[in-house]
Amino acid sequence: MMAVPASRLDPADRGPEEIASSPDLIRAVVLLSGAGDAPDAGRRPSRDERRRMAELRRDEARDAIPIIDAVLARCGGRRIGEATTLGTLTIETTAEGIQMLRRTASVKSVIRDQPVTMGHSISRFSLTDSTG
Repeated sequence: MMAVPASRLDPADRGPEEIASSPDLIRAVVLLSGAGDAPDAGRRPSRDERRRMAELRRDEARDAIPIIDAVLARCGGRRIGEATTLGTLTIETTAEGIQMLRRTASVKSVIRDQPVTMGHSISRFSLTDSTG
């Protein structure tokens, strides 16, 4: 059996060492600094507080986007969509680009975007009454 070259493997099937040395693009979610900082975690914010937090996150994103775009351009990456109200931004870049973004003051963290899969099938469950 012939081995599949590492460059042909899905990045999800490779270890961190292989990914770090790969020129392949990696899809990731960037959490912007300040995103998720709630004034009082013990209570639900009012509508006005939520509106102010959303506006603050939009302003933070507006300031961070040029910095993030410069890093992505330098590493051959790109943004996928716009920043969300939650302060997240989906990107594609190389492992080098992810490392550079992690060192950027406007970025709180970078999380690898992973596919969502079902852990089971509905066919495992019986929808009939077992008593009768």
